[in-house]
Amino acid sequence: MSLFPTIIAVLAIILFSWFFQYLKSLEDNGCKCALDNRRVVLMVCIVVIILGRVIAIFTKLPAFAEMVLGVVSLVFLVVSIWYASYLRKVKCECSESSARTVMEYYSWTMLILIPIMLVLIVPLMSMYIVYSVSKQLPSTKTPKVRARR
Repeated sequence: MSLFPTIIAVLAIILFSWFFQYLKSLEDNGCKCALDNRRVVLMVCIVVIILGRVIAIFTKLPAFAEMVLGVVSLVFLVVSIWYASYLRKVKCECSESSARTVMEYYSWTMLILIPIMLVLIVPLMSMYIVYSVSKQLPSTKTPKVRARR
């Protein structure tokens, strides 16, 4: 893996480790209003995401593993928004933390950016394909014929 993807993977590992520590601390601190099945789902998603990123640093993941990781990440995004809004709705004061806020903002940001990136990538890929094909086609210019003197 080159340097930039490695840095992104390490930052993701750090961020998701912080989220995991926050979710684990809710149980350790006896925050009863936060003990919900969604918290367990989030913790499992985080472990899968962290393991996937660690493995990706050292080796290229197969396409199927990348796809599974993408689905798990999407589940994390949706469930984390659902869970954070639930905690706010029940006014769970013992769950208030900067980690909860960052987790929710991160999830909203990703859920907004992913569709935008998908919408932008289709025209870009189309332009790339058209450009690639046009370079491979024989020239349509007619050769200039010199007039005889």
